[in-house]
Amino acid sequence: ALLGDYDKSVLLGGIVGGAVAVANFLVMAIGVNLAADKAEQQDVKGGQAAIKGSYMLRMIGMAVVLFAFAKSGLCNVIALVIPLIFVRFTLTLQEFFRRKPGEKTE
Repeated sequence: ALLGDYDKSVLLGGIVGGAVAVANFLVMAIGVNLAADKAEQQDVKGGQAAIKGSYMLRMIGMAVVLFAFAKSGLCNVIALVIPLIFVRFTLTLQEFFRRKPGEKTE
């Protein structure tokens, strides 16, 4: 919209990109929970395999969905990708301003 090309494809691209970003974090949380359960049962290798499998599943799933919507012409490609980049930027910025343990506020 900021580039002056606002139409239905930009809106749909933002919605689909946002949904993919949320689904990515949901599947990541499930994978980390599974890995933590395995680590709690002293199965460290199983936990590591769960994390690696979750990562591969998420990346392949996101690539397939994003490619399909981008290729279909229904969604603006930039609008598809911006929600994924924005999440990373927000997490990095949040980490920058996070207080360290033992740090005092004035």
